[in-house]
Amino acid sequence: MQKIRLTSRQYKEAIAGIYNTALSNCASKEIRYLPSDVRGRIGNITSINQWKEYINAEFAHLNSLMNLVIGAVNTIAGKAVIDAKDELYQRKDLWRFDIKKNARLAEDSYYEYEKIHTRNFGDRYNLFLDYLSAVEDNIAKDVNMLTMSIAQVLTKHNQKDSMLKAKVETARTMSEYACSMFDMLIEKANTKVNTYCMNLILSRKMKPFNFKPYFEAGKITGVFHYWDKVTSVLCKPDNKGESITLNDDPNCKLAFEIIERKITSEDFLNKAGYDALQLNPDCISTIAAEDYQELVDKFGK
Repeated sequence: MQKIRLTSRQYKEAIAGIYNTALSNCASKEIRYLPSDVRGRIGNITSINQWKEYINAEFAHLNSLMNLVIGAVNTIAGKAVIDAKDELYQRKDLWRFDIKKNARLAEDSYYEYEKIHTRNFGDRYNLFLDYLSAVEDNIAKDVNMLTMSIAQVLTKHNQKDSMLKAKVETARTMSEYACSMFDMLIEKANTKVNTYCMNLILSRKMKPFNFKPYFEAGKITGVFHYWDKVTSVLCKPDNKGESITLNDDPNCKLAFEIIERKITSEDFLNKAGYDALQLNPDCISTIAAEDYQELVDKFGK
């Protein structure tokens, strides 16, 4: 069975900008030291300061995207994996051997990511959890539509347990999408920073700057790795041995594109942030009054 492999959209520069202060500053960091291969290759102290300021500004922006966008899509993927794992657990004829082992490892990997990702939010911990819960609630129908669309294709191919397999495929699709989105954001940030920095550095032999080590814990590689193994065991070609290509089904493609548009929509993420603020009114003071009023005007009705 061929998986859904769709190209991610380019994400807006200003995505969820209103919540940069409210949600991500509490987890912000700063790159304080120049990598060893950069020392001695920058022309003068002015260039060094420019380099550090630019890197830290881009780090703060990328940190916001990781917390708000990657945090959201990872949560959607994690819920899909856990829900599918719980369904498999009810099937004693399937909850055995490789499926059992890899499903548990995928769930464990997600919980480990979640523990690391949320521990930096301090007094805004509950705000961030409510933000993620709002994301889940606001996109649940769309994820379910993707599952239904996949199940319809599997039923047409006379697949046994089509709904269960559709849930497993949905979890795999969202996990892979989360990893692809992470890679895209890192690549985009690296390209932007390295293009700028090359104008400041006399030598062109320096190793390109890479944000990935700073954010690696935000990529749910383990979740996708183990869940893909579950999918490989459970979801096989149809009874005739022919591959089931979900990409060719217009309903599957449309359902996924709707999810993708929502996840990359500033309004969708800001609506989740607004809902979270209503449950945590003490955090409203952390954003500018005009920004909050804009949210009230748009989502408060």
